[in-house]
Amino acid sequence: MALRLIDKYIFRRTLLTFFAAVMVLAALYIVIDLISDKLDNIAENNVPWTVVGEFYVCFLPRILIQSIPVALLVSTLFVLGEMVRRRELVALRAAGLSLQRITGVVIVVGCLVAVGTFFVSDSIAPWLGSRANYIKENIIDPVREGRHHPIFYVDPDRGRTLWIARFYPRSARGEQVSIIEYLPDRSVSVVQADEIRWISESSQWILSNVVECRKVSEETFPVCGDPVEEAAAHIGVDPGQLEDPVLPTDEMTRREISEEIHRRHTKGHPAPNLEVARHMRFALPAVNLIVPFLAIPFAVRQRRGGLILSFGLSIVLTLVFLGLIAGSSGLGRIGVIPPWLGAWGPNALFLAGGIWFFSKAHR
Repeated sequence: MALRLIDKYIFRRTLLTFFAAVMVLAALYIVIDLISDKLDNIAENNVPWTVVGEFYVCFLPRILIQSIPVALLVSTLFVLGEMVRRRELVALRAAGLSLQRITGVVIVVGCLVAVGTFFVSDSIAPWLGSRANYIKENIIDPVREGRHHPIFYVDPDRGRTLWIARFYPRSARGEQVSIIEYLPDRSVSVVQADEIRWISESSQWILSNVVECRKVSEETFPVCGDPVEEAAAHIGVDPGQLEDPVLPTDEMTRREISEEIHRRHTKGHPAPNLEVARHMRFALPAVNLIVPFLAIPFAVRQRRGGLILSFGLSIVLTLVFLGLIAGSSGLGRIGVIPPWLGAWGPNALFLAGGIWFFSKAHR
């Protein structure tokens, strides 16, 4: 009975603190985004505040997905830190309970949060995300070029793959470009550019702010050349011949992503960007399983006056973790590393480190 009361006590406090942290972080995100990015466009385009409210309601699932790992970290640090300060953790361990037994409830909360995050990211977020994108691109921040979409084009004869994150058909211009080419010497060339545009007078594509990296083999790291302001892109097709557009992955469920991958594979086209997106539907929620292992050691090993230091270190560690996920998944999307490694590599690395820290905290 006593153990059940302790479990309920920790579970209730962790959940309440977690929900409070989520609301605070989401509110801060909305306020900062509104002031720094949207306010001028809202005033310039006379956007009704009801539409602004609708946008943020539709955008809220994406905000939650980004805020939840930090909120879980904060709640774990706060609850266990308070237990240390009040000597509750010392009393429980003196009664013969191990650290794993005491903090197991926090790990259970992480599991529940991970399941909930997956549900939000794979069902609610795609549904509302399409509406949020529409409001942003057509009402809050309309652009003369119209709505954009990603482009994925494969030229099997030349062994070349083109990926454009945002392509504007009306102006034949794209942003965030990657061109992957498999060369005869079995090396891989990866060209990245900020922009690509079609010059109708000369019937050619021009890249802006270009960097080319070359990877000789799977065992070596890519070597990148100096940035170039402009360069011609020999793609061999005009804008009308590019691959049919697909929805942005944040507007697709995992099943829809899998169907699109299958469709491309049946045509002999690789789809590393979509494969990374499919893996990330599980890998990103799984971050919430790892965060408690990073937070618990800092919370239970703090000394006098060390709560702020422990909080700061764990926050920095989590932000590095999330930054590594963004960088690794980006490399996977352009084919520099395998898609599964781009999505799961940081999780595996930080899970191993978290478990090691957790084992040290037990001693």
